[in-house]
Order: sequence, then C-alpha cells, then structure tokens
Amino acid sequence: MFNHSSLDRSPLGTETSAPVDLTAWQLGQLEVALYRNADLLRAVNPPLARVYEEEHWSIAKRYERLRHRWEVPATWGQRVREVLNRCVQRGLPGAIRCLAAVTGWSSEDIYYLLWRWKNEPGWRECRRQRGSQTPDALKFSLLLPTPGDSLAHVQRMIQSLERQTWGGWELRVGFAGAPDCLDWLQRKAANNVRIGLCAITESTRAATINRLATEATGAFLAVLAPTDALPPWALATIAETTIRHPETELLYSDEDQLDARGARCRPLFKPDWSPDTLRSHPYLGQLLVFRRTLFERIGGCRTEFDGALAYDFMLRASEQARAIVHIPAVLYHRGANPPLAPRVACAALHAHLTRCREEGEVSESPHQGIFTIRYAHSEQPLLSVIIPTHNNERMLQKCLAAIERDNYLRREILIVENGRAGRPIEELARHSGARVLRWSELFHYARLHNKAVGQAQGEVLLFLNDDVEFLHPDCLQIMLEHALRPEVGVVGAKLSYPDNTIQHAGVILGVLDSVGHPLRGSPAHAEGYGRRLVTTQNLSAVTAACLMMRREVFEEVGGFDEDFPLALGDVDLCLRVRRQGYRVVWTPLAEARHRESQTRGGDHEVRRRARFRAEIDLLQMKWPHALTGPDPYYSPHLTLTREDCSLNVW
Repeated sequence: MFNHSSLDRSPLGTETSAPVDLTAWQLGQLEVALYRNADLLRAVNPPLARVYEEEHWSIAKRYERLRHRWEVPATWGQRVREVLNRCVQRGLPGAIRCLAAVTGWSSEDIYYLLWRWKNEPGWRECRRQRGSQTPDALKFSLLLPTPGDSLAHVQRMIQSLERQTWGGWELRVGFAGAPDCLDWLQRKAANNVRIGLCAITESTRAATINRLATEATGAFLAVLAPTDALPPWALATIAETTIRHPETELLYSDEDQLDARGARCRPLFKPDWSPDTLRSHPYLGQLLVFRRTLFERIGGCRTEFDGALAYDFMLRASEQARAIVHIPAVLYHRGANPPLAPRVACAALHAHLTRCREEGEVSESPHQGIFTIRYAHSEQPLLSVIIPTHNNERMLQKCLAAIERDNYLRREILIVENGRAGRPIEELARHSGARVLRWSELFHYARLHNKAVGQAQGEVLLFLNDDVEFLHPDCLQIMLEHALRPEVGVVGAKLSYPDNTIQHAGVILGVLDSVGHPLRGSPAHAEGYGRRLVTTQNLSAVTAACLMMRREVFEEVGGFDEDFPLALGDVDLCLRVRRQGYRVVWTPLAEARHRESQTRGGDHEVRRRARFRAEIDLLQMKWPHALTGPDPYYSPHLTLTREDCSLNVW
C-alpha cells in the first residue's frame, strides 16, 4: 500500500503557499493505493458491496453522470427549477422523452420507475411488515430444483430471499450442479438455518420438485428458478393475502423482467383468474404459490411433462383449487428461463380437456407460447343471424356475401329493415335466402333485436351489424364452438377497421369514464400488451356488433334491456350474463372487418352524444360497482384515461 509519508505536505492545520508538485511516479502510486483501498473496503464491508450491486446504486451513478453533463453551473435549487420548468413547458411525456435521450433509458423504463416510486412499499411499510409477524407466522417452503451452473444467479436469488420482510420461510435446494456453486451453498446453509441442501439423484425436474416437497415443512409451497428474484416485500404481501382470504389454495402475482444488467424492466400486469386465458397460454407466470394439501391432492408434478411442467401443474391445480387469487402487485422478477416445449404443452392441454370431459383439437398458434383449441360438438344447431340495416345496401351486400362464404351452412338470416322499403333489400334477401323484417319505428337497438329474436327459429343467436364482414370462412364455426360450451354465455370476435387496425378486442369497464376497447388502433397483426390480441380470453363484455349466444341464455337473462336504446345495451347484457354465472369469451380466431357506426345511418352528432351520455349515466346507476371498481380482466395498474394499456403512473 502507498506510504503517505513519502508525499511533501504541510503540517496539520497549516496552509502551503504553493501547490504540492507531485511526480508522475507519486501520482501513479496514489492511484494504485486508491484502487487497493476501494477493494479492501468492499472486502471488509459486505453490506457496502451489496449496495454497489443494487439497482438504486446504478440509478444514482447515472444521475451523477447526467448532473456532470449539464453545461451551465447551477445550485441545486436552480437545477430543480430548471427541471420543473422543462416539465411544465413540454409536459410529462416531453420531459420523459428528453430524459430518455440524455440517460439512454427507454421511455417505458422511466414510466415504470415512476410507477414503482408511487406503488411499491417504502422502508416504512417494510418495517411494518417485519414487525407485524407473530411466533406462529405462516410458513412458506420455497423449492429450488437443480440451480444449474451459474453461481451469480443462485447468489442473487438467495440474497433476495434473505432480504424478505416476512421471516416465515425456508428454502430447499436440490443440488446437482457445479462444485463452486455447491461450496457456496454449503457455506450459506451452514450460516442460515432456513436453507437446506438436498443431493439430487433424480433425473427429471418433476421428480426433483416432488422430492423437495416431501422434505418441506411449510403450509404453502412455491417453485423458484435460479435466474429469478423476489422483491423484499413479496412473501409478506402473499402472507397477508392468504390471511385475509383463508380459503385460498393457489396464488399468482404480476411480474417484471430482469435485463442483462439485472435491472427491472417490462412489467406484466395480469387479469384476475381467467380460465379460458389459461387454456390459451400460461399467463399465471413463474411465481405460483399453492397449499401443500393442493399439491398432494393433484399428485405433485408429473415427469412425462418435463418441458411444460409449470403449465401442466397450472392446469391440474386450477381444476381442483377451491379459490384462485391474483395479487395485483409485482412480486417476481423473471430472468432468462427456458422456453416452453410446444408439443409437451399441447399434450398437457389435451389431457386437461380430457379430465374436464371436453373434446377438442389442440394446436400451437403461429405466435410462440400461444395455443388454440377447436372444440368438438356432436350437435349442429340452427344459427339465426340477425342483421339490422338502415338504407345501407352496399354494406349489407358485403356482409351477406361473407356469410355465404362461411362453411357453417345450418343457418338462417333475418334482415331487420329500418329504412325505406325497396327492391334492393328484397333482392339481396332473396339471393342469400334471408327473411326481411320491417321495423317502421324510430331506430331502437334493444327493442329491435328483442322483436327479431321472437321471429327467429335458431337455437343459437348471432347479433351482427350490417357493416361487419367476416374475413375467413370458419368464423361462424369458431364462435359456435365456444357458444355451445355450457359454461359460456357470450362469444365475441376480433374486429378491425378497414385500415387493418384494431377496433374491438373486448370491452374494459371503467376506461374513458364508461367503457373502452383495449388496444384500439393497434395494428391488427400485433400481439398487444400481455398478448391480448392473440389470446382467447375471458372478458367483462364484448360488442353486439358481432355477438353470439345460445337462445336459452338470452331468454334466461331477459334479452336486451330496452332502457338502452342505442349504445350500451350489449355491455348491460354481458354483465347480466356474467351475473348468472356464465363466462364471456373473446376469440381472436374469428376475425372480421368493421366499418363502425354505419348501421344507424345519419344521426345528428350533438343529439347522438347526448343520448350516449344518458346511457352512460344509466349504466353507472345500474352497475355502480362494475364501473367504479377495477375490471377483473384489466389490471388496476393500467391507465383508465386511454385505451393503449399503458401504465397508470399518476
């Protein structure tokens, strides 16, 4: 180490009249000494070393570089005022774009950082969690099978467990990896009684997990991956949820991703329990917390599904779990986990259908990790297609031509004419084999459809606008496959504008002060946030521009409420269907082009807006909790002021 006495310096408390003239050799020695002292400080002070590894330290270093890049020297107050002025002048989006350009971060990362500051627990909440535990606190058994050969990943995972504010946990590690990792784990286990090692002789991941589960002692189990990590408040949040909901047997949470530097990015906020979404892809994610009794009841993990082990477990657990709870908080940071094996996942999904006594053909979607089910039904019911129209022969002709191209032939078409009576409609009806019903009153969407259902003969109803055109010949069959499932009440389709952007991918309650269409305006071929645009999923409502349901369900709920003459009767209908215990399903496989708002024809804009506002008020009075509370199929952490599924930062 460098000897400080070799430097010429003044006695303590005196000032030199001239600067000290250091030689190049002395400067080099001083630099070496500084580096050695820094290394020594890290070695003798492990907590400080962990601080250097934290993401907050990297954020501080980035800010320091940003501060030095400012050209004009200023005091702290002047700098703060300058930033505030920029925000006021450019608005928050402009300020964030400016900050992204200076720091090299993406705008999404900055928005996520703002969201974390607003929503995630601070040190006071973490201190409360540490002090709220009782001696008989709920215990979690965390299983880490075959951590692999990356010591850095294993260290990060276990360090994230040691920082947990909930003390009731244990870790069972099944080891068959590199010697250096084993040595570190043995030292760690010797210093922490919560960590136990188990030598693994089993050849499959499923057998390893089953072995670790038998040695675990906690009431709840969770399987972890060495590339992932947990935030400090994860187990405390899960524990408090299980205490509030003692019937819970399976829990999952939101999550984000760790990039190559270990920084958090790309948050994924999920819907509440959605069985059809799970059948389309394993949206529950990596962190599954389940009761030991549930694990034993379903027989643990199955070795024949290695490669899609978590997906098979999700499907089997969902079949028998008494209560499945979604925690709307980021409690898991996922790393680079191995991809899902498509063939094994399809086999697990097919086995799930067999256990549920349903028949269907399972296949992999063109989108990786997404699966499709074509349900098989022995019956071929009569389908009644009800199409209202108002002096719109050109659109109606395209609509009827698309129906004629469809492969499902056992159908009838009812055209409800609300405009002028004339030969064009009669000719179109005769060419397509349709019946024409005259509606001479003022256009009233709900009343018109209720009357038309009374004239229809089909066991299944399809409400279709005359400006909707199916894009492929299997749309009716695809929607019918879902409509015939006993648990499904309403089926919706994927609708796009003529410019090939999304018009309808379901309805979200509470967006834009009433209801909204998520991802409207996105490219029709895109996957969308959370893969919404390519996933068959459960939703709160779908639009009646293309809505299919069984007649018995329609009559059970009393049809359309005639207090809604124009716009929101479909939302009200779907909410009443869900109240009866049925599901609303939206499928991206039934695609159609929708030239929106063509059916009613000419209508004065101001008058139409006034009527729409009145229907919004009526819907809010009839369903106050549905519109003011969070939509179960839309995260409360996503914005309600736009339809782009962006983060709700404020």
